[in-house]
Order: sequence, then structure tokens, then C-alpha cells
Amino acid sequence: MRVQYRTGSREAYDKFCAAHPSIDISFDKWKEIIYTFNYNFRDHILETGDRCKLPWGLGTFSISKKKSKKFITIDGREHVVMPIDWVKTQKLGKRVYHLNTHTDGYRFKWYWFPVDARFQYTEIWVWKPARLSSRKLAEYLKRPNSPYPQIYREWERKRN
Repeated sequence: MRVQYRTGSREAYDKFCAAHPSIDISFDKWKEIIYTFNYNFRDHILETGDRCKLPWGLGTFSISKKKSKKFITIDGREHVVMPIDWVKTQKLGKRVYHLNTHTDGYRFKWYWFPVDARFQYTEIWVWKPARLSSRKLAEYLKRPNSPYPQIYREWERKRN
């Protein structure tokens, strides 16, 4: 069952207030603090390419790059596995593929490393970055003469 959790929700604020009755803080101020931390955490990873750990044993996060495969062989036949650029395909009348030439053929993703998390059953949890974070990563990579494709590393992702 898919359950979404937002750190800046009213429900999370109410739980915080119940757990810490001595702290008097408004919902708007609390939300501002949460989002400021999250944006700074995201921007630090984007700027440095480091693998950063969140508190409370939630694991580490980073941006990982992976070389895209162009072909795979199945039963002795080669098949193209690159994503199709549908706009250019429609315009030219023949298949055109995304080659990721601006990143030398690498794909980049936000990664959560559950191996570093300090809770059980991490294999059933999935972390998906916010749309804004994914778009920000694409913006960093598409800048002219961007150093970021070289800064980000190929992390090996291991499960527990």
C-alpha cells in the first residue's frame, strides 16, 4: 500500500507539538524551518556531489550517475534500449533516440542508500525525490560548460 509522508504537513506538525509541548512555535514558522533545512540539504548535495547522511538513522542520499546502455542482446539478436525522442521522431519521420550527449551518455538520479538506514525492512520502503529536486538536477546538468557531470560519481547501490 502506498503511503505518502510530507514533512511539512499539518499532521507532522501536530505530532511534533504533542511530542514537545514545551516548544511553542507556529505552524508557519515550523514549516519554514523544515523546508529551509530540506532545501539546504538538497542544494549541498547538488553543489558537492557528496553522499550526505540524514539524522535519526534515515540513511544517506546522493546523486549517482550510470552509463546508459545502447544495446542488449537477447537470443542472439541486438535490441536498442535507448529511450526514443518522440518529438524529433515525429518531426523527421524516423526513430531518433535520446543520446544524452550533454552528459557523455550518462544518466543521473537521486539515490537513497537504505544500507545506511537504522531501521528494519528498508527493502519495502521507496524514496522518490520531489519534482522540484529532479528538475533542479536537470537544470544543473544542462548548464553550458557544467562541471557537475564530472562531480557526481557512480555509486554502487547495495541492499541489506
